[in-house]
Amino acid sequence: MDIQTRMHIVQLFLGLGVLGYGYLGVYRRTSVDRYREDLFTLRDDLFDYMWKNGISFDLPAYRLLRQLLNGAIRAAGTVTPWSFIAFAVVVAREKLSEDRLSLALQKVDDDEVRTHLTTVHEQF
Repeated sequence: MDIQTRMHIVQLFLGLGVLGYGYLGVYRRTSVDRYREDLFTLRDDLFDYMWKNGISFDLPAYRLLRQLLNGAIRAAGTVTPWSFIAFAVVVAREKLSEDRLSLALQKVDDDEVRTHLTTVHEQF
């Protein structure tokens, strides 16, 4: 193998290293930050909706939805595809017929508020 071929191999591996760093180091952090920003926006819009319409912040559906969003914001950087699949399997095995949030959403008296909270939950 001559020196020119060796230089091409070194350049190839350096290029692959730069691409790998760009994907694993920069792109992943950027996508997590973008996802967190979307969750912050969703949570803030929900707060604004409740405040502007004079709806109590003690509404159980609001509190559970806000806890869900806060938990997702905290866990956004640590959840991997494998941990998500494991979580989905565990939840599926439990066969929960109704979760607390769905029950709380059904108990909201005002149709407009229930629709808005359900929309936020679906956007999540």
